[in-house]
Amino acid sequence: MIDLHTHSTHSDGTCTPTEVAELALRAGLRAVSLTDHDTTSSAAEMEAACAERGIEWVPGIELSLVDSENVTDRRGVIGDVHAHVLVYWPPLDPAHPFQRRLEQIRAGRKQRNIDLLEVLHGAGFTDITFEDLVAEAKGTDNIGKPHIAKLMVERHPDLVHGATHDYYQPIYDDFIGDQGLYYIARETPLLDEMIALLRAHPVEGGRPLIVIAHPLRNYFGDASQGHVEQHLGALLARFKDRGVDGIEGYYGGFDEDMRRFVVQTTKDTGLLVTGGSDFHGTVKPGVKIAHGAHGVRVPDEVLEAMKAAR
Repeated sequence: MIDLHTHSTHSDGTCTPTEVAELALRAGLRAVSLTDHDTTSSAAEMEAACAERGIEWVPGIELSLVDSENVTDRRGVIGDVHAHVLVYWPPLDPAHPFQRRLEQIRAGRKQRNIDLLEVLHGAGFTDITFEDLVAEAKGTDNIGKPHIAKLMVERHPDLVHGATHDYYQPIYDDFIGDQGLYYIARETPLLDEMIALLRAHPVEGGRPLIVIAHPLRNYFGDASQGHVEQHLGALLARFKDRGVDGIEGYYGGFDEDMRRFVVQTTKDTGLLVTGGSDFHGTVKPGVKIAHGAHGVRVPDEVLEAMKAAR
């Protein structure tokens, strides 16, 4: 069993890379990938922690991108898809153009966080400081919306429309998500830009694999069985034409019947199937490492197919 989608304190998770590796060991995983958002800063610690425990480490990262070739309906608003994209075996050399682009992305997020905090202060969330966010995230580069949501609930429970530490969704929906009242956009690369960048600058040992994470969540405002069955095949065919390698089919955000359909459609399209729990620690209490919601498990042969495709 493997898990190819996890997060640590280097982005918006609550466990250190070493703790993630230890949980992977206890769960009986043979391989694990740490896919922190827009950073590979966890790579060295995760590689060492996995080696100490006899677990295969798969380098990874999760990118937040815009797919301007597709639109979706998000709470009644039609707009470009905000896609999450997993890259496995990404370039780790700090001098690589991919890593330099990540630096720009993180700088944009930091400025977005500063601007968002100013807006939230004006809306009454005055007991949250930037220093609080740095302490919560254990660094300025790590601050993400889950850290902001946590402090909003903790410091101003009367203002968060029923959100709790176990349920942040009202904060995203009403305040800081891309349809929220206080949403602030940041400079976000396009999916095709990042595909082109990775393909134009190859690395030794095999090419990085580009995988669309949890596609139903990002690409389908209507994720009903009938709508997905009608449109998924054409969407995946376009992904393949654009240079995408795979789809995260084993994902806990949809039930077993839908998961089987996504997995089979992905295989029929000629794309790789990947999967993972999307483990974040205590900010997602219902998701455990090695298995996500709806009992999703990722079989070992997924990793073997990925290696062969490089």
